[in-house]
Amino acid sequence: QVLTDNGFCYTFNLQSYSTIFNEGILSSDFVEIPQDSSPIQWTLDGGYTTKADKTFPIRASKKNPIRFGMRLYEGYMRNICPLQGKAFKVIFHLPNEIPSFLHAEHLVALDHMKVFTLTASTSTMHSDLRTFSPEIRECYHENERKLKFFKIYTQKNCEYECLINETLNRCGCVKFSMPR
Repeated sequence: QVLTDNGFCYTFNLQSYSTIFNEGILSSDFVEIPQDSSPIQWTLDGGYTTKADKTFPIRASKKNPIRFGMRLYEGYMRNICPLQGKAFKVIFHLPNEIPSFLHAEHLVALDHMKVFTLTASTSTMHSDLRTFSPEIRECYHENERKLKFFKIYTQKNCEYECLINETLNRCGCVKFSMPR
């Protein structure tokens, strides 16, 4: 269970907060921070460290797709849109990113089956290019840019941190779901 901009949400492939946030950062006063339970076998820059099928975070492929079902009680649902009726949102995010409105949201109506197909794309860089500065390459690797709240640099973590800092500068406070 994680607290997001939309309220409480559930995620199943999220790394623990201790691996996502820097020391001393509170992600929320309302949610207990999960403890590390499985060794992490994946990094954004390096990919998976093992060829095993069973990994954390979960690895999916054409041979080994992720399938899941959700059982919801209609009393917990609210009308998100009067034309669409009762539905819930599904957000796909990296295991080292907190789900937020920065990620694409997909509505799924009750009593409907929906199939999502995600296609991953990877970019590789020759090791010699790491000698060039990020400004020349026009990209950062996960350990090349220090963030205040997040241990790992990703574009979404950077965007979220910029929003948090700007909100704090303009308003003097941040939304309940934002790291602080």
